[in-house]
Amino acid sequence: MSRSILVADAISTNRIVIRTKLAAAFYNVQPAGSGAAVLREVGRARPDAILLSDTLTSPSAEELCQILKADPDMAPIPVMLIVGGADQRARISALRAGADEVISRPFDDAGLLARIRSLLRARDAEAELHLRDDTERALGFAEARHDFDAPSTVALVASNAALRAQLAAPLTKARAHRVRCIAPEALIQDAPANLDVIVLALSPDHPGQDLSLLSELRSRPSLRHAGIVVVVPEEAQGLAPQALDLGANDILVGGSDTDELLLRLTTQVRRKRTSDRLRDTLRSGLRAAVTDPLTGLYNRRYAEPHLARLVAQSRRTGRPCTVMVADIDHFKRVNDTYGHAVGDLVLTQIADRLRGNLRDRDLVARTGGEEFLIVMPETSRDEAHVAAERLRELVRGSQIGLPDGRGGITVTISIGVAVAEDLARDTSPDDESEEAGRAATNVLEIADKALYAAKSRGRDRIRVGPPCAA
Repeated sequence: MSRSILVADAISTNRIVIRTKLAAAFYNVQPAGSGAAVLREVGRARPDAILLSDTLTSPSAEELCQILKADPDMAPIPVMLIVGGADQRARISALRAGADEVISRPFDDAGLLARIRSLLRARDAEAELHLRDDTERALGFAEARHDFDAPSTVALVASNAALRAQLAAPLTKARAHRVRCIAPEALIQDAPANLDVIVLALSPDHPGQDLSLLSELRSRPSLRHAGIVVVVPEEAQGLAPQALDLGANDILVGGSDTDELLLRLTTQVRRKRTSDRLRDTLRSGLRAAVTDPLTGLYNRRYAEPHLARLVAQSRRTGRPCTVMVADIDHFKRVNDTYGHAVGDLVLTQIADRLRGNLRDRDLVARTGGEEFLIVMPETSRDEAHVAAERLRELVRGSQIGLPDGRGGITVTISIGVAVAEDLARDTSPDDESEEAGRAATNVLEIADKALYAAKSRGRDRIRVGPPCAA
């Protein structure tokens, strides 16, 4: 599904220009010409990201940012402010108002799109955390969150020792973070544990060469989860989009303003800890209660309330949600012929293949003996059919090796697909949970019927049920 971007600018020509740029990159654009229009549009159809121009008044772009970030429902939406190129005070003020990103005029298409992609990646990680937290609360496993956070650790990396010293002095003086100056080769060879953010400062003499370090940092298990801020020299600012697409979380062009760097570091530390919480959730004691011990997938106890929350989310956004029920064909024959140990091996390998070929945000659960539930949010009917066919071919096309070198066997799966469409509803919060539960049950029943139809037509097949309104 295309992402939606709300573009707000008091000057119609600016709106049209940005809309054209974003539409060419396959974004859906919602235009707004005033601050009041922004608040109406956000309440009516929640966008994936918001671009606010400093031309807005009553309320201004900064005031809008403060309003949005103060609302728990709106705060997760990333906000980018567009300000005058030479006004450094405006950039600082925008970041202090809660903006997730600031971009200065004039900006190039590649830079704008790269920053939007970076914001949306960060948004998806936070959205996933909030969704899983909601599911934990519904199951009664949530624990109170503590406000205390340990001081953050920032590694300042630059091939130029003088540049490291130049940036380190004001950061150390600010005392907002523990700052460690590290040469690139030392970071690669012996990375410190528990780094929160890496500041990679590109040398004016060879910025492209320094930028190549970024891919190496992301490939290191001990570093891949750290936030990365790349400081790009003014004369090499054309490298900024490339840096973002190579894995940088944020970009600072110039790097001479310590206040802006500190604000951006604070944002990256917060996002890093959000990501850490997401991973900790998956490793917590909740796993034992809501996962299948054989395959490591979620079980029915987790899957059903999580499906209801995904459907509720789809009802709010109006975007389709796909449910698949996959079943291993003739599984009883496998157990009878080869024994239950081989049957367990088949289940675990099928589970690994399903899990490894879906998005992080998709849900895969084992809900029965040889039955798997797959839920794909924001997935259309055509996209669902393509995904189901890919999974069917993946299972059918590779053998499962038997223990003790006894060869291998080929198994197939049948898949029933249901797509919940026409989801947008006007409901009160009190009614939302109950209606979402009924809608989830409805779409699951349609997927079950589609699976039965696929089985009755010979197995190793896909059947897509009729559209259903949730």
